[in-house]
Amino acid sequence: MRMHKENGVTHVWAIGGMAQWDQITLVERKSMAVQYVAACKKYGLYSIIHVGHQCIADAQELAMHAESIGADAISVLPPFAPEKPNNIDVLISVVAKIAGAAPNTPFYYYHMPGTTSLDYSMTDFLTKSKNIIPTMSGIKFVNQDLNDFQQASLLPCTYTGCTNGRYLIFWANNPKLQSLPFGAHAFVLAENYYAPYMKAVFDAWQTNQSLAEQLQVVYNQVMDCVKDGKSVSKMLGLDLGPPRLPGQPVKSSDYIQSCDCLQSAGFFQKLGVNNPNCNPAYNMTV
Repeated sequence: MRMHKENGVTHVWAIGGMAQWDQITLVERKSMAVQYVAACKKYGLYSIIHVGHQCIADAQELAMHAESIGADAISVLPPFAPEKPNNIDVLISVVAKIAGAAPNTPFYYYHMPGTTSLDYSMTDFLTKSKNIIPTMSGIKFVNQDLNDFQQASLLPCTYTGCTNGRYLIFWANNPKLQSLPFGAHAFVLAENYYAPYMKAVFDAWQTNQSLAEQLQVVYNQVMDCVKDGKSVSKMLGLDLGPPRLPGQPVKSSDYIQSCDCLQSAGFFQKLGVNNPNCNPAYNMTV
């Protein structure tokens, strides 16, 4: 969390896809949530605990637990396999059951149609759910529909968890720059170490759009170097261990190539890391 804070991160989306939530037991997810919430509080970060599950009852259990430990917010990737909501009203009903298990905690919805095949308008989703999901506070928007993104961002929100009377719609797709003309002001990054790059793009956009475009190119070049997010954490001194099946560890040759590429791109220098670990065999005790 110290790295999050130093890199300019303000909100932490925890126990989602990057954490292989679908391969983690309920007991493990609760334990991780406790640690995330405590660490976020220590460093003044806003914790958003993902409680999605294919079983609605399990998702409710995770939501209740997150509220009991003081999570700042919860989020949900809705059930999508083998059965999934067949229309937007059913989707809202499903989400309402989960959000209702944590009635005093702000709620964020994962809009990831590429994963869930639930490609409904988020403007319609927020409008229809306004009186059904009272804690609705925003969306993690993983889709390329910029018009829907903009319209959803402009909808009024009366819930106390909302920011300035609007839903907080986090743009999560790449490139991030394309969302700025549509009013984006919150982003979800795959890894916290991208934050200094995105902050530079966002800050430049306010006064110098040409510079912002140049910085986005630099940001893209760094992302192109990365073969696996966990391996970069290892290069920075934090070995998170191998992924669980069906995930596969990055090949040693790819790890070395990625580390060399990041060095050439000035990535480690930007983060103040003088001696990155470019040895794929190295294991650090955490």
